[in-house]
Amino acid sequence: MNGLKARFGSRILRKVAGAMVTAVVIASSQGAFAGQVATQFYHGKWSCTLDGRSTKMTWKVVSDTQSTCSQEKCSVSHGAKSAGSFYDRNGPWVTLTLLSASTQSITFRHADGNKWYLARSGTKKMSGHSTWQGNQYPLSCSR
Repeated sequence: MNGLKARFGSRILRKVAGAMVTAVVIASSQGAFAGQVATQFYHGKWSCTLDGRSTKMTWKVVSDTQSTCSQEKCSVSHGAKSAGSFYDRNGPWVTLTLLSASTQSITFRHADGNKWYLARSGTKKMSGHSTWQGNQYPLSCSR
């Protein structure tokens, strides 16, 4: 399994208040690590201009562990995802959430809930727009 091992169906028996309780645990002993994922054209540090002012943007691959439980059964999955951050003037770095990406463009959501778009325009440039209060504003980035 390419270095990934999983253990499924382990049963744990416990005596709780005089009754026998069976819990089924589904667990992964190892998962995908962020360092094992190929980077995309938009990953890295970018110097940007948003509507004429200097801004900064970064994208990187991070580990993404998810767990879900339903009654007595739980499952855990390990993976990786792209995570972005954006800095505008003297404000804090805010989260960018990737919505879609191709080899030529990315669409992502700014922390304020608005959808932004950038298209690749060379190996070290992207251009597109941000959105705020229903209006689009020019956004270009380079490195």
